[in-house]
Amino acid sequence: MRWAAALFLVVTVSTAAVAALPPLYADAQNEALREEAAQSSPRERDLEVVQAARLPAARLERASAERLRTVPAELAGLVGDRTLLVETPLYTLSSLGDSPTPAGTSRFLTLRAHEQLAEHVRLVQGRLPESTTEGRLEVALTAATAAALSVRLGDRLLLEPDLRQPQLRSLNFDRLPSVYLEVAGIVAARTEDDYWFGDLRSLRPRIEETETQRLVFASGLIPFTAYPDLLGETGAVMPLTYRWRYAVDAPRLEAPALDGLEAAVRSVELRYGAVAETGSPVPEARTGIGRIFERFREQQRVASASLSFAGAGFLGLALVVIVAVALAGGAAQRRALTLARDRGGSVGAAAATAALALVVPAAFVGLAVATALTQRLDPAGLALGLVLAAGATIAIAAVVAPRAPKSQDAVAAREQRELRDRRRAALEATLVTVAIAGAVALRTRTAAPQGFDALAAVTPILVVLAVGALSLRLLPAVARWVGNRLRGRTDLAPTLALRRIERQGALGAPPLVVPLVATAVATFASLTVGGAGEASAPLLETVGDALAAISYLSVVYAAAAIVIVVVVLVRERAEEDGRLAALGLRCRSALALGLTQFVPPIAGGALTGALAAALAFAAVRPAFDAADAIALEAPFAVALALTTLPLAGAVVVGLSRRRAA
Repeated sequence: MRWAAALFLVVTVSTAAVAALPPLYADAQNEALREEAAQSSPRERDLEVVQAARLPAARLERASAERLRTVPAELAGLVGDRTLLVETPLYTLSSLGDSPTPAGTSRFLTLRAHEQLAEHVRLVQGRLPESTTEGRLEVALTAATAAALSVRLGDRLLLEPDLRQPQLRSLNFDRLPSVYLEVAGIVAARTEDDYWFGDLRSLRPRIEETETQRLVFASGLIPFTAYPDLLGETGAVMPLTYRWRYAVDAPRLEAPALDGLEAAVRSVELRYGAVAETGSPVPEARTGIGRIFERFREQQRVASASLSFAGAGFLGLALVVIVAVALAGGAAQRRALTLARDRGGSVGAAAATAALALVVPAAFVGLAVATALTQRLDPAGLALGLVLAAGATIAIAAVVAPRAPKSQDAVAAREQRELRDRRRAALEATLVTVAIAGAVALRTRTAAPQGFDALAAVTPILVVLAVGALSLRLLPAVARWVGNRLRGRTDLAPTLALRRIERQGALGAPPLVVPLVATAVATFASLTVGGAGEASAPLLETVGDALAAISYLSVVYAAAAIVIVVVVLVRERAEEDGRLAALGLRCRSALALGLTQFVPPIAGGALTGALAAALAFAAVRPAFDAADAIALEAPFAVALALTTLPLAGAVVVGLSRRRAA
């Protein structure tokens, strides 16, 4: 009963963990995309529609909605706030009355009418401009603009059209009147305010020095209530530039909708191309949000490849832990199935039924827990949970099923062994070949694919699998070679332990495989995190945290699995150890026997896992040459795996021997 409860708990926790990963990663992608957009400048993130025209004031409200229809609906759906800026062409500025005219300076001014201007400027001196009926316009200037133009509060100015501008050359010059201004106020504003759209020409003058004169280009601010006055004072034919600015609401961005948004951005770029700064008679749209999507796609590619390896490694560890728990208490179940087989029952069906009776309820509970944690049932999470449940069912059924009786025919038994060896060798050769081919393909390709990089995601897994398969192949041979070198020692405990490693077959795999996989996950995550420099990319920062968490969780899972596996194997050898004790094996020699049997394979598996991960990262390193890197290093997880896992095995051996004594 305790065995079934422990197995139920392990399957539930493992299923919940793997099923929660995809929806959590999907949420992280959405948050990262929104943060990437929020951190970008308004000029890059938002939409702008530009047109050169002269629109009546009554049409402006309707025109704001009409101009938004010049962009695809996917982009229009992201828009939150909107604002309008109307600006004139350049005017040459001269002073009237007592206002000084600086020698050697040519002054140019553009009038800019901003919607909601009063909400985004702070009055420093004077008052905000107002609409007038006295044949002049009131403007506000920033202190920097006033200083550059050499004007003061209350100065009266004269603006003359600069006829050298391309948009004025085809007009009737007689119909381009002069404009009279009065400086009503000095204002200040926050340049980082998104309201200005990253266009600071309204706040900062541009000064150019030539050999003969000083050129000052500046802007005067007028309230939007004075727009009818602006139309009247600039004449009937003076073209005005209208800039409808639509702010993208970052929380509306969703990573699953990125394909449609990218297609919409491409259609805008293809339709309008380079938009003229002064506009054209036809409304033209522009946005830089495509660059945000490109940066996020690069982050997404690196993050997906990194998490694929870490997730696969964690999934493998979860299955190993399930198998270890099944081994720990499956003896009674195996005895019952053996009795059923001897009575003519179907062992396979009985073992599968027992496994399903344990796994199915636990898997459903795990999926329910994952759904409660993530607030939704994600298809990818459901698929991963079902894969784990299926693997757990097969593994538990294989563990609890009694071993088939050995063939009494020596020739047939030898043929079966040879067939198994050939199949194993073919599988190992295939793994090694495919891993090498994947590594070579990654190192030699000229460009990474758009979207998910399947080759970069699969290659590390293949490399670690190939190294693990070769390690399992070499373990008996290495144990035999070392045992032969130690045969002349008076203390036979190490030699006997190495002989056990050589002959224990499948039971010798967990002490090597568990630390190998755990250390490989920790090492690959650490190299991925720190291998490409510091990062400020939101998704890669989040993935760095996730990789570190998976690294430490893998070490904890591996330590638990090692404890269970060592306990199981010690129990398997309890009868043989009792006979050795009866023959005079001392407690110290028995402890040396146990430590030699378990600690070297565990330590060797950990070191091999670190090496395998290093090789895997070297193979996929070109895929991580991104502009940003994952911004969290977790080298401590590697050190923890290399020290804690062998130590866990040693402690369990010591406690087991002490209890046996």
